Amino acid sequence: MRLFGGLAAVVAAVALAGCPNPNDIGVQVYGTILAKTVDATSGQPLAGVLVNAGSNNTCSTASDGSCTLQKVPVGKWTVTAFIAGLHGSADVTVTENVQTAVTIQMSP
Repeated sequence: MRLFGGLAAVVAAVALAGCPNPNDIGVQVYGTILAKTVDATSGQPLAGVLVNAGSNNTCSTASDGSCTLQKVPVGKWTVTAFIAGLHGSADVTVTENVQTAVTIQMSP
């Protein structure tokens, strides 16, 4: 009986050896986006603008018109920005462990 139990354990170990590490499933790599918002007419920075890249990555701009979107999965993104009466967007490509800068022109 002990031989059967040992044999079953060896068979199970061999069968599972080809399975991926469950901790690696769904692992993504990230970068960051440094967004700057400016008024399209005057070129002046805009504070308090809501900036997003997808629904999970958002930030609000500081007095210099900039904010940083953290842990954005690598790939192509459209970064959008909204404030009362103004909006804008820009396309960026996020690279692993790199901060990508983008300037968004805001207009009505």
